[in-house]
Amino acid sequence: MVKRPSLLRPAVLLPVLAVLAGAAVVALTLLGGVVADRPAEDFFRDPTATAHLPWYVGSVSRLNGAVWLSAATLALFVGLTRVWLRAEMDLLAGFCPFLGADDMLLLHEEVGPKLGIPEKAFYVVYAVLAVVLALRLVPWRVGAVGWTFLVGAAFLGTSVVADVVMRFSNLDVVVEDSTKMIGALVWVAVPVLVSLRDREPTGSGVAPRPEAHARAA
Repeated sequence: MVKRPSLLRPAVLLPVLAVLAGAAVVALTLLGGVVADRPAEDFFRDPTATAHLPWYVGSVSRLNGAVWLSAATLALFVGLTRVWLRAEMDLLAGFCPFLGADDMLLLHEEVGPKLGIPEKAFYVVYAVLAVVLALRLVPWRVGAVGWTFLVGAAFLGTSVVADVVMRFSNLDVVVEDSTKMIGALVWVAVPVLVSLRDREPTGSGVAPRPEAHARAA
């Protein structure tokens, strides 16, 4: 007799959750339109088409948002399927969407100040989360994963400095968004490197050398 699939099995649960998540986004968007007294289509239209701008305007900024979401998705998947650095991957999976939303929705530049939240508050929160992750991903404990995270963090820190220091320069946006994109792409590699590890380091907490893996194989 063929067993009916359980609703709690990932093959059934994940698609259902995906549909519910999409429906929730649409419902919240429509509700936001009612609260803001704006037509619903304002939230769904492409801004470049609405403003009659060339298609390439803001393309790097959009790419940054997509890269952040890719990093979050990979980190979430790795956190669900690997034991090693699971907590760190879960934290990274929760951190990256906020950075992506900030990129695409101008949270620290427009939304926050209108709600009474200064830009510096966003920077402080982002810095704290980055430091927490950096302390948990120290290179001498997790090897290449830690170094990769720190390299990405360095580029992202450069982006923040450019935003603050070069604000009135013509190169502000170019330097800020380019270094941000590089940092985000480097962070995409972090969960990939974690997924390539076949087991959690043992003993003193020092990551085993590649030669040890080769001998074990």
